[in-house]
Formats: sequence, C-alpha cells, structure tokens
Amino acid sequence: PATSIGAVAADASASSGPREDPELGPAKDLQALPKGWDRRQVSAYMKNEIDRGLGVECVHCHDESDWAASTSKPFPIARKMIQLVDHLNTTYFKGKPTVTCFTCHHGKKKP
Repeated sequence: PATSIGAVAADASASSGPREDPELGPAKDLQALPKGWDRRQVSAYMKNEIDRGLGVECVHCHDESDWAASTSKPFPIARKMIQLVDHLNTTYFKGKPTVTCFTCHHGKKKP
C-alpha cells in the first residue's frame, strides 16, 4: 500500500520536468524519507508538509551553505516525527495521508 510519504513522492514525480533538471539528482543523507528520492521529491515533501505544518522556512533547520548537513538540533526530532506520521498513516489509514504535521502543529513550531 502507498504511504503518505509515497503519495508526496508521486505528486512531485508527476510534476517534474525533463530529466536533465539538476533538481532530479539524488538527495543526500535521507534517513526518514525514502532513500530513492531525488531532490525535487524531498523539496516537495518539505514544502508541502514541514513548511506548511510547522510554519517555518527551510533555514529553520538547514544551513544555506550545505542543505544536506544534518547538524542542527531539530533534525533528530524531525526525523522521528516524519517516521511517526508515516507509521500512523500506514497503520491506521491504509497509507492515505490523513495525519500530517499540521494535524498537531497547526502551522506553529510548537504543537
């Protein structure tokens, strides 16, 4: 069954441009998201789920000089929360993206 994370990946792939696009290169250091995702899929997930759900910009967690670096304090928490949301949707909602970051956070950093 498709998971909520998988649904986001499918949406990003469907809207992707030609294969020469550098955004389609492999994403680095994926620990909570599917390892096969390209940068466009990761970006779509971050914008649609994390940015919207927590009301934060990319630089809340990411260093602009190295987007793939995972040294900031929010990273371990974010990874666990992404896994929790995916587990809930897979276990209780047949993979339908019912629970999202917004479910608890309502667009705020603190739920």
